[in-house]
Amino acid sequence: MLDDAERDLVERLARRVVDLRMTAPAILFLEGSRPLSFLASQALLFFRPVLETVWATPDLAQLQDLLERRNGVDALVSAIEDEAERLVADRTAARRRRREENQGGKE
Repeated sequence: MLDDAERDLVERLARRVVDLRMTAPAILFLEGSRPLSFLASQALLFFRPVLETVWATPDLAQLQDLLERRNGVDALVSAIEDEAERLVADRTAARRRRREENQGGKE
């Protein structure tokens, strides 16, 4: 299971992916690279000193730990899907409210 810090990281990553409208490419990439996630975590560990000079954040260590475990990619994909569904539901509700407001003003 994920701890609170990892859950927060996954949610932030999912929110960012959905905000950038990269939901489908991200899920496709994550699902396709699932067998290589451990290798990616080790590459991240290797390149972390260089990456931290550009991207100084503790998220790199958490991301590396997350990718090391089998359920890390699953958690990230699930969070992206959940965030995308939430966004669609919010947009649908907003459209419904606007439609009701417009119909209320016409009567």
